[in-house]
Amino acid sequence: MSGVPVLKTQASYGADQNSSEEQRPKRVGSRSIQKKITLALWFFVAFGFSYAVVVTCGALLLSKRGSVAVDSEDSGGDSVVSDALVVSQGGTALRIPHNPALNPTGNGDFLLYIWFKLRKPLLDGERAVFLAKYDPESKIRPGYSLALVGGPDGVRPHVYWQNEAGNGRWYPFASTQLRAKEWYLLGVSFREKRYLGVHLMPHDGGKKPEVLGGYDLEPQVIPDTPADIVVGAFGASKFRGRIGPFGIIRREGMTKDVATFIVQMSKAAGSLPSAISQSEAVLVASPKEDSGAFKLSIQPSSSGSATEARERNAERE
Repeated sequence: MSGVPVLKTQASYGADQNSSEEQRPKRVGSRSIQKKITLALWFFVAFGFSYAVVVTCGALLLSKRGSVAVDSEDSGGDSVVSDALVVSQGGTALRIPHNPALNPTGNGDFLLYIWFKLRKPLLDGERAVFLAKYDPESKIRPGYSLALVGGPDGVRPHVYWQNEAGNGRWYPFASTQLRAKEWYLLGVSFREKRYLGVHLMPHDGGKKPEVLGGYDLEPQVIPDTPADIVVGAFGASKFRGRIGPFGIIRREGMTKDVATFIVQMSKAAGSLPSAISQSEAVLVASPKEDSGAFKLSIQPSSSGSATEARERNAERE
């Protein structure tokens, strides 16, 4: 009948209750799945955020460490040479004006010395010219120069030694092991107007220098050039690192003293043996200031592109 309330019996009430109880687990299960999905989504969001933070912080730390390493090597101080010439790219060099005493002519033996430190090892075939006294515009190019050449058995010093008649060449010396970021003292001697030799000594590295060989240049090959001295990385040079004190000693009868002088100078960069007089120390560069006999000016080298091209060609020959 319409409009008449229907009274539920106990039986019908129990049936409705059982029906609702049967449907309740379905609603609870649906909510549980939603909660699990929500938790999973939050987990992935939190994990992704944490991963991004870790990666970003790691990249920043590595970048900072890299910049500090470069800064400390290229522009920071040095416990061995406080005022070194830092060569971090090509074209970084110093120029010393010509003086006749800088040529191995005249009386007395000749000793050219230079401190250097490589920033990284030289690869096989890499050529690092780091000192030169010759005119790249000259057809004959009399003068001298120093280079380090990487090879499969180590590093070989090469010495360019040529006179005005065109006699001479690049002379290779014995290979040696050079450690990057360590200071070495290289000495090139020319004795009795005929014997060309090379000595190498690490900073405070022992009692005897390493003898890398020699040449008997007979007939005589004596470079005589009006060119300036250039020190650093110029032309196609692969030298990267630091240049320390360098200079030239002229002295009578130095044949027996070269090894002793090298050992004495290796104890402290820039020091000279006490036996050397002021007049015999014709060039004593700090490297940026000369305290030798002639007090020569030392200025940054500023070669034009044409000169640099000629220097590159000269280095390859």
